[in-house]
Amino acid sequence: MAEAMPTMPEETRSSTAGSNDAGSSITEVKDRVIEGAKDKTGEVREQTRTKITEELDRRSTEMGQQLGSVGGAVSEAAKKLREDGNGTAADLTARAADSVGRFATYLEHADGTRMLQDAEDFTRRQPMVAAAAGVLVGLIGARFLKASSARRYEARTPESPPVGRAGGGASGTTGSGPWPEPMQGEE
Repeated sequence: MAEAMPTMPEETRSSTAGSNDAGSSITEVKDRVIEGAKDKTGEVREQTRTKITEELDRRSTEMGQQLGSVGGAVSEAAKKLREDGNGTAADLTARAADSVGRFATYLEHADGTRMLQDAEDFTRRQPMVAAAAGVLVGLIGARFLKASSARRYEARTPESPPVGRAGGGASGTTGSGPWPEPMQGEE
């Protein structure tokens, strides 16, 4: 006689099928959420890129206009030097004015993407010059930070000037410098 296989009650079979449906719908929801997050991330990335490019364009145009003014002033200085009979200095100054003017025009008219591409191309062609420029910018930045930190320190503690700033020193003047004031009769 054949044994009867135990069967699941009808309720259990339908709940198992329902849990499979629930699992697939959870997976679908998860996939939709992930796709939505990817789309939103892409939108935010594009908006950020657009804002940065617009800001770079605006600031480079402003800088180009300011440099154009500097170039004009240097050109006037070259003319004055030429009038005063300093031909060599006038020629060098005129070349400098021309270079500043060309760079100002470039900054005014180039967009952010073009400037980035030009910088990359220059770095590939002249890696040592680019490295030296990086070192120079770093040194200037460090000097700027050092100077601004001294000013912040002075503003924070007005009752005692920092070492090497006000008064006294090697010039022999008296004051509250880093050196003690001379004693009576030493002067």
